[in-house]
Amino acid sequence: MIYLLMFAVSLFLVCSICRVSKFLQNVLFVLVVLLSAVLFGLRDKAIGTDTSGYVYDFFSGICKFSNWNEFISNSFRLDKLELLYTRWNYCVSLLTHDFNLFLFLTGVLMYGLFYYAFFKERKIISLNLAFFIFFFAFYNGSYNALRQYMAMAFCMVGFSMLMEEKYKWSVFFAIVACGFHQTAFLFFLVILIKKFSTDYFHILSYGKVRLLFISLLTGGLTSLSYVLSFFEKIGMDDRYRLRYGSSDRYGASFPYSIFALCMMNLIVLYSSKKKHNDATYCFFEYIMISSVILCFAGLISVFATRMNTYYLICSCIMVPYIFRNYVIPSNVRRGYILFLVMYWFLVVVVANLSDTFPYKSIILGL
Repeated sequence: MIYLLMFAVSLFLVCSICRVSKFLQNVLFVLVVLLSAVLFGLRDKAIGTDTSGYVYDFFSGICKFSNWNEFISNSFRLDKLELLYTRWNYCVSLLTHDFNLFLFLTGVLMYGLFYYAFFKERKIISLNLAFFIFFFAFYNGSYNALRQYMAMAFCMVGFSMLMEEKYKWSVFFAIVACGFHQTAFLFFLVILIKKFSTDYFHILSYGKVRLLFISLLTGGLTSLSYVLSFFEKIGMDDRYRLRYGSSDRYGASFPYSIFALCMMNLIVLYSSKKKHNDATYCFFEYIMISSVILCFAGLISVFATRMNTYYLICSCIMVPYIFRNYVIPSNVRRGYILFLVMYWFLVVVVANLSDTFPYKSIILGL
């Protein structure tokens, strides 16, 4: 399978990063980004649920504009998409009208941001595991929900800034993320949790406070349609209320696979031996609990499950941090790795949830 081949080669390069000079580290980093982006870019339009839909149609429409003024006056007639996503399409259209090259350049930006966030935290996390988690739990999903994954990439950089308590930069990247997908506003809760877990660790560590947090989050989830209506009044597109707030149009289903991944992350956390007065442990705990609760959004709408991704994607840094800094039973370590492989096989190969298997590319002759 070409996916597994790319994963294997990329992980081999990642394993070599920490053993070479700084110049070669940068070279290997670029190679890993390019490997992911090339596979992402050379695929057929049929690979990825949304690829042949709004992704291809919108870029094709943008390519018809001959200048900036024409783009500004007509772009929103094609589709009501986020500001920065439309601008990104236009900028790429100035370079090329080839759709595969558009996908490649988008992949360079998206994976470059994800991998930069991992690489940036390599001194405090298991870098190999960060890439392993991303490949087996998230990579194929990026072929489908393109705008959201572009937003998640900026949020991932924002999360790496949070690990260094650079709140202003984290807020900046969260705002940029909203320019690619408005649901990225959910990442602001991650920033608030980090701030409170750092400044009020002793309060948040109480069991009653955890219970209160769970109750508030659950209450917000049960009132999701009202919450979305509020954000609609302050500028959010009404389609998010229609897609995320009700099952009338798109139906509802519980995301068992995502729920299992969220629970495995919690098992890793709770099986570890935390350090005394560890605010980072508290921060991770609240994020993981949030990801578990938000799985139940799928009972409201199948699209609402996607809200979980802004919390679940943080596991690409959280779990590698836990593996490196806490004591974890060896059977839990091995079990987690095995689970990720099984998760990818069941979600991508068996269920084909994002329509990415088998990989097809006329350009590559596959």
